[in-house]
Amino acid sequence: MRTRWFLILTDYVAIREAVLASPRLMAQTDIQLFELNQRTRSQWFSRRQKDRGVSELLQGTGVVPAVAVAVQPLPPAKGLSFVQVGQGQPPSSSSSSSSSSSSSPCAQESIF
Repeated sequence: MRTRWFLILTDYVAIREAVLASPRLMAQTDIQLFELNQRTRSQWFSRRQKDRGVSELLQGTGVVPAVAVAVQPLPPAKGLSFVQVGQGQPPSSSSSSSSSSSSSPCAQESIF
């Protein structure tokens, strides 16, 4: 029985050989298709599983590396209006202010 990994590796080898055999493709790309076999695939998968397991164990312990911080401070966040969050309608210039205020007294107020 052929495993999923065997089929993936077989397809990868076929694609790699087709790309390497085509001078036109090789001239148009910088892609690097390394030679893989069952052993290198197994090593990659084992290392990936180990790294994933370590990161799962470290989750919530505070040991996980800090998130990258911008060199320059980010601009302040903009407040949302009721229109942006779907709570009102934009004020129309043709309607009077009394009709818009009677239908929705907070339509023009800002949340923040």
